[in-house]
Amino acid sequence: VPAGSGYDYWIEYRQQIPSGLAATSSNRLRNGVLLHWGLRPSFAAGNGTFLLDSTPLTTDGMNDAALPMGETFIDPEFGINITPLATGGSAPAESMISPVG
Repeated sequence: VPAGSGYDYWIEYRQQIPSGLAATSSNRLRNGVLLHWGLRPSFAAGNGTFLLDSTPLTTDGMNDAALPMGETFIDPEFGINITPLATGGSAPAESMISPVG
């Protein structure tokens, strides 16, 4: 999803959950999406994408970064709203439905 000239959003849906996550974190990941900036912003060092934390005020850091079904991420600067609505399909072709506006 393009967001101006500086970066774009990548929406990641996965069912393979890393071991060692707390039950609440793995549930958020299994029933939600991860959001990334496709281009690393100038304030962040390193290469690759930049994982966004949809729960920045919690103490779990990136372990609960997933955006759950029905919750909305809003980028007010570029007028982008991302809301995961449903999952479907069966392995290995599972999918997530999220209108982007």
